[in-house]
Amino acid sequence: MRKSEAGAPATPTVQVIERMFALIDVLASREEAVSLKEISERTGLHPSTTHRILNDLATGRFVDRPEAGSYRLGMRLLAGQPGEGAAERSRCRAAAHAGAAQADPAAG
Repeated sequence: MRKSEAGAPATPTVQVIERMFALIDVLASREEAVSLKEISERTGLHPSTTHRILNDLATGRFVDRPEAGSYRLGMRLLAGQPGEGAAERSRCRAAAHAGAAQADPAAG
């Protein structure tokens, strides 16, 4: 992690990790799926870079791709136990979005 100004959170020293965090932050700010174009615009990353990182995150189930060209947080980030039901996953997703809205009211 890179040191930052006093009071500001440290940032990762590996560029792809920093980019991955930015992508996850965008997805966590919305309950519904977000288009690749919007994610790219909000992070300032080129669409091909955004797609490549999101594809890797989807492979690991950290991101879901409900339809072509759209993404949302994956169950691996939202649910702690394998085999949890849909209601539990939905509750976890809602809690994650509520937390993101509290952390950044402008994102909600």
